[in-house]
Amino acid sequence: SFFVVSGRLKYTPGPVVGGDPIVVESKTWLCEAAMWTSWVHVGTAEAIVPCKLLVLSSEGIQKAMRHSPLIAELTQQYARTFHEIVTSSDDRAGVSDVAVRIAGHAEVLCSLQPEIQQMIGHATLAEQPSTFASHMLGSRKTFEQLEVELRKGRCVLLQNEDGRVERVVRLIVLRLRRFDRRILVHLGSWDGKKGQPDLKLPGCKHTAGETVQECFKNFLKNDMGAICDGIKLKRMEYDPTTADVSGSYNMHTRYLRMIHHATLEEEVHIPFEAVRAVDTAPLTATPRGPRPKLLAGHELRLNSGASGSLSPDAFDVSKHRVFYMRQGGGVSLYSWLSIDEYQFLKGALGGRVLQQWLAEMKVDLAAMY
Repeated sequence: SFFVVSGRLKYTPGPVVGGDPIVVESKTWLCEAAMWTSWVHVGTAEAIVPCKLLVLSSEGIQKAMRHSPLIAELTQQYARTFHEIVTSSDDRAGVSDVAVRIAGHAEVLCSLQPEIQQMIGHATLAEQPSTFASHMLGSRKTFEQLEVELRKGRCVLLQNEDGRVERVVRLIVLRLRRFDRRILVHLGSWDGKKGQPDLKLPGCKHTAGETVQECFKNFLKNDMGAICDGIKLKRMEYDPTTADVSGSYNMHTRYLRMIHHATLEEEVHIPFEAVRAVDTAPLTATPRGPRPKLLAGHELRLNSGASGSLSPDAFDVSKHRVFYMRQGGGVSLYSWLSIDEYQFLKGALGGRVLQQWLAEMKVDLAAMY
C-alpha cells in the first residue's frame, strides 16, 4: 500500500475495472486494500510530477502491532471488517486501486463493534481543545447530547484528513414506490399545533451492533407497521455522497445512506381511519388503473383557502392528500409525490411552499390524539 505524501500521479484502470484515468493527489491512499486483504492490482500508476510516497506492507504493520495489544486489537478488527465489507458486496464498480468506495475509512468505522466505535469517538473528543463544546457545538448541553448519541451507537466520530472532527451517520432509507410511480415522502412532523417541515425519504439511523437487514426490518416494524406487510423490497443501493453541516450540532456530518428500493403491493388490505378535516378542498381524480386501498395512517386535508397563496403553477397542494403515522412517540406527516414534485420541494422555493403548506393545515386534534 502507498500513501501519496506529495506530488501527483495518473492512475489508469485496467480492463477488469474499466473507466477513465484518474489523477491521484497528495494525501491520498493508493492500493490501501492491500493492507487488509489479499489484493491483485487492477490498474497502473505513473507520476505526473516528482512524488514522495510512503510505502506500507502488511508484514510491517503486523510487526508494529506486537508492541501494543490495544493497537493490535483495533487493527485486526479493522482488517476483518474491511475484508467482510468488500467480499460481501456486489458493487465491483466501486472497487479499484485508488479507492474502495464501499469500504472507506468512515464505512469501516461504522461497521466496527460498538465498544470500539465509542472508544475511537471519545478519543477523538479528548483530543479537542477545551473550547470545542462552546465554540463549535454552541453549548455544553449540545456536547452532552452528542456524547449520548455516540454512546447509543447512532453516530461515529473521527478526525478527517484535515484534522477536523467529523460526525458520521449511517442511514437506512426507504424509497417506496406506489402503483402510479409516486414515492412516499416524509413531509415533516406535527407539533400539536402545526406541521414542522422536515422533507426526506422515510428512514432511520443505523444503530451500531445491528446489521443492515436487522435495522431495516426493525424500521418497518416500528415506523411503518401499518403498511409493512405490503412493502416488497426490490433492491438496495449504497449512496455515500451526502455531506452537510448538521443543524443540531453545527459540525460537518457525513451521511452514509443504504437506500432500499421497494414497492407497495396494491392488493394488500390496509386499515384506515379518517381524520375529519376543516373545509376540505376537492381532490383530483384517481389516476388511471386500479385504485389501491387507502394507505394506512390517518388522512389530513388542506382547508379550501390553503392553496391560494402558494405557487399552484409549480406545486398545487390541493391535489395532494397528507396522512400521518405515529413514530417514536411523535407524529410524522407523509404524502405520495412524483419525483419532480419531491425535487421541487427540496429547492429554495419549494421549501417555502412546504413550510406554508404545513403551517396552514387544519386538522381535528381530538381525532388525531
